[in-house]
Amino acid sequence: MTQDIKYIVVLMLENRSFDHMLGFMKRARPELNGLTGNESNSTDLNDVNNPTKRVKVSPDANNINDVLSVDAGHKFADVNTQLFCNPGGPPAGPEQNGGFIYSYDQQREVTSPFARKIMKCFDPTAVPVLSRLANEFAVCDAWFSSVPGPTWPNRLFVHAATSNGYVDNSVHVYNSRTIFENLAASGRTWAVYYHDTAQSMWFNGLSTDEAKSHFSEFRNFERDAHNGSLPSYSFIEPQYFNFFTSKANDQHPPHSVVKGEQLIARVYNAVRQSPLWNNTMLVITYDEHGGTYDHVAPGKAIPPDSKTAHFAFDRYGVRVPAVVVSPFVPKAGIEHTTFDHTSIPATLKSVFSLPAFLTARDAAAATLSKIASLSSPRTDTPEELAMTEVMRMMEHEPLDLDAIVRDKAAGEMSLTPLSDLQQAIVNHVHELDVGEPSGLRALRRARRVDTEHDAAVYVREMTARFLAHRRSKRP
Repeated sequence: MTQDIKYIVVLMLENRSFDHMLGFMKRARPELNGLTGNESNSTDLNDVNNPTKRVKVSPDANNINDVLSVDAGHKFADVNTQLFCNPGGPPAGPEQNGGFIYSYDQQREVTSPFARKIMKCFDPTAVPVLSRLANEFAVCDAWFSSVPGPTWPNRLFVHAATSNGYVDNSVHVYNSRTIFENLAASGRTWAVYYHDTAQSMWFNGLSTDEAKSHFSEFRNFERDAHNGSLPSYSFIEPQYFNFFTSKANDQHPPHSVVKGEQLIARVYNAVRQSPLWNNTMLVITYDEHGGTYDHVAPGKAIPPDSKTAHFAFDRYGVRVPAVVVSPFVPKAGIEHTTFDHTSIPATLKSVFSLPAFLTARDAAAATLSKIASLSSPRTDTPEELAMTEVMRMMEHEPLDLDAIVRDKAAGEMSLTPLSDLQQAIVNHVHELDVGEPSGLRALRRARRVDTEHDAAVYVREMTARFLAHRRSKRP
């Protein structure tokens, strides 16, 4: 019951659809809106009824870069192609949700035979942590990304219930009021826990000295959970870059899903073993689908505001995984209610009795309150999710000088080119005010960052400098 929830923790991962991660759970739980195994796409949009050109979904995705070693398209036009076979959007062309193979085939470095891999999904045994939590608590099979587009606008929606009218990852000015400010104004506490950087830093309202004090490295989340000192609202951002032997855990292709599984387990274990467990709700979800297959057509949505020049914001993006964890959540629940990312600020408003919504979108959003429906906390929840030794290898502790020298000498540096998301993060980091003279700032903006290792170093350095720089407002 919501009156017993005093702490809400949200972990938002990257770029996986519901069917891609959890769809084949339907075999064991038929009531889930997942995959039967008969869902398919055609390799030829001009001949969709030809059975020889159709590729069915299969539960054989794996974690060794066999699937999505090339990032799938997830820009606005890509998503329209995947959903409607038309980059311009609805109405649907040959078939609804029929353009995933075609869209993947349009990506650079993707051949037509390789494009078929976009229909590969995970067997539940291949994502044991996420699947275990979905079976132990409640899985939401109608949680949609807020925008049919990439990461940045979708993460803006979870914080502000709007993307200021933008549907891309480009650098813009973000003046929207956030849920963090609403919480602070009502005397509630909050924190953003990050690994290498926090995308939520780019709201102008969060650039004050006071707001900067609420950003903290992830290891402090585990400390705060252990000490019973978590804030009212904790938002956790994953690691977006490989950094020496510390591997990215955001699950953004081509990063390993295993590393994200470890992060999920670490977050759950920290919350479950915290003295605050009986008053906590943990939400695990993904910002957007990243071009991976899902069979459910997104429904109509409420536009958040009048900023509709680029898109009407009257329909959701693709469905994503979402699991709600709490001792007040009945075991093996399946929630069919339609949610999107603004259900998070809507739930925060409800649970913490905040005075106002952020936009029309969160005002209309369903809350998660009814999922935590038990009158007393369960006593049969897993005390710890076991992690294999392979998963334990990544601990995300700060690298000291000796470790950096050793790993650099060993060549433990990712020379992989940047993904679209990583390039967007670098572009935004270029704009951070870290207090240097304008000439140095101009040189920094002109700096080329070509490899994942270069980006990891640059992003971590600038994030630390930004949070350490004391200034009342960004110019």
